[in-house]
Amino acid sequence: MPENPRAETGASGERRPLRLGLLRCDDPVPELRSICGTYSDMFADVIARVDPSVQMDTFSLPDDEWPDNLDAYDGWMTTGTRASVYDDAPWISRFADFVRQLHAEGRKMFGVCFGHQMIAHALGGTVQRASHGWTVGVNVWKIHERRPWMDPPADEIRLIHSHQDQVLTLPPDGVVLAGADRCPIAMLAVGEHLVGLQGHPEFQPEFVGPLYESRTELLGADAVAEAQASLSAPCNQELVAGWMLRFFDGSHEVDLDDFGLFDPAVQQCPHAYYAKMRESAPVYEATAGGAALHLITRYDDVLEVVRDPETFSSRFDVGGRGNAELARRTKELYENEGGYDRVGTMLTADPPEHTRFRRLVSKAFTPKVVNDLEPAVREIAAALIDQMLAATAGGGSIDVVEAFAVPLPVAVIARALNVPDDRLADFKRWSDASIAGIGTNISIEERLDAEREVIEFQKYFAEQLERRRTEPQDDLLTNLLNARIDRDGDDVADEAVSTEPLTTAEMLSIIQQLLVAGNETTTKMLTEMLRLLAEHPAEWEALRADPSRAPAFVEETLRLSTPTQGMFRVVKKDTRLAGVDLPAGAHVVVMFSSANRDRLAFEDSDSFCPMRDGVSSHLAFGRGIHFCLGAALARLEGRVAAEELSQRLRSVTLSASNNFEYHPSFLLRGLKRLEIQPLPA
Repeated sequence: MPENPRAETGASGERRPLRLGLLRCDDPVPELRSICGTYSDMFADVIARVDPSVQMDTFSLPDDEWPDNLDAYDGWMTTGTRASVYDDAPWISRFADFVRQLHAEGRKMFGVCFGHQMIAHALGGTVQRASHGWTVGVNVWKIHERRPWMDPPADEIRLIHSHQDQVLTLPPDGVVLAGADRCPIAMLAVGEHLVGLQGHPEFQPEFVGPLYESRTELLGADAVAEAQASLSAPCNQELVAGWMLRFFDGSHEVDLDDFGLFDPAVQQCPHAYYAKMRESAPVYEATAGGAALHLITRYDDVLEVVRDPETFSSRFDVGGRGNAELARRTKELYENEGGYDRVGTMLTADPPEHTRFRRLVSKAFTPKVVNDLEPAVREIAAALIDQMLAATAGGGSIDVVEAFAVPLPVAVIARALNVPDDRLADFKRWSDASIAGIGTNISIEERLDAEREVIEFQKYFAEQLERRRTEPQDDLLTNLLNARIDRDGDDVADEAVSTEPLTTAEMLSIIQQLLVAGNETTTKMLTEMLRLLAEHPAEWEALRADPSRAPAFVEETLRLSTPTQGMFRVVKKDTRLAGVDLPAGAHVVVMFSSANRDRLAFEDSDSFCPMRDGVSSHLAFGRGIHFCLGAALARLEGRVAAEELSQRLRSVTLSASNNFEYHPSFLLRGLKRLEIQPLPA
């Protein structure tokens, strides 16, 4: 990475002004130039309105003007042009080489319009004429992913467009930052150093109005009239120009003093903070409910913790910890409404208790049991896809969370627990209630409302267990009733000595954990997989051509968009981790999502690369004695979903109505909704 020349200071100690290079690729025709000047003038004007101290040098690429000292500049911007990235002009091929050089050297560039397209083209993406023709006028973008330099934040922005080419597929390491109805990849990023923007922050209505009028024969009178009418709406030129300057000057660098587990901005996009922690504070002390939590963020350190239950206990009281009033009122609620005690069985238990319970439950997830579920999973997935296509047959979009990602795993785990279809809605509601207080900052009253639904869940399954006593069936509930454990002895493999039955509270705890693990995390995985495939059409086409790639797509989704962000542990004895002393009793959170983006463990760790080496070494399912029992089932559901979706749908496009809002939790990360436009194969 080249040094940032802006880091130099003068005698006063102040940082010197930004110095940017503008790569001019064209200019307006003379009659339009008289209105707002050259493209260089337009950029200088909008930049000066944000920061008049910025210095800008212009290089005219068509005139063979190229910079000879890249180190003298903090970054590069580009103008638009009437040319195409596929034209054979020598300066265009040289510009592609220049972009590749910037990328290889980690230098910053903010490509506008043609520059946006060149970033994609030069690095392996696809740029083509849009099937719908020209895009002109003010377009509304929805922000898909917020970067730290995008401050002040916005859920949507409005910019002026004027183009017929656009990016259709991302380069291998690219991500979509924003999209619009007529331009799904309106803003992209490659790593932390290249950003592309299809709209024009430098354009003003007084320039583009006459520009559109001069192109009436090309665009059509109706399109020109509609575009000119849109110019009365306010645009975000200065907001975006400010983003550009923050991108270049490094002032967007993450400050861990701004980090908060319950901060909505952090929960929406935590990865930059975790990257900073991995770099400078791998064991980072945060607070939750007034109590200290040590976040373990590096891959190797997370592995060390989860593989050492002798030092790091799983007996972590998630509910009510540090809140005496919540604990008291929850206890009273369960006593008054006939609820069962919440007991530790697997997730919050240590050996030997954990081992005993895990042995019992593992019988429900043997390879044979999971494999036998595949026909049912495929049947459910196919039916849900057909329903989505029927609902969108006349065009339009559908929320894939509600239509596919929720009902698929709910129906599958309900079949495993032998729950009738007419209770599926209750099943999901109970599952949501079970996780309501995990990693969230909801009020005491909201927590108690959720606990009432948990008690409803308990009563339903307690009744089902009682029925199985007199009417046993070949299902998990009957198996739990017939199970026996040795409560006093050491962990043993001989089941003959396991003589005591499980209590009702223990069985309900196991069922509740299966309920949550069986659908909440899978829902989040399926949603993210669809989003990633929609954002990477080339990967979608590769999957359609070769469905055997589906397992790799599932693994990479789990790595890049880990549903279970982390898990709690309690330090049992004084220890030292990553140079930090942790006393007995300290609370830690192993951050699986951070570990899965550790660049020391995964090359290009922030990129979606399904066929990467070692993709299955991620920690989305944990590791060690608490490795997720439902991992095989989740992988089955993800694989079958990917296969069925890719074979039944020709394409999936993200709707511009998406706001990409995540549920407010620092432990369970998933989108609230995801609108897609599916096309049948």
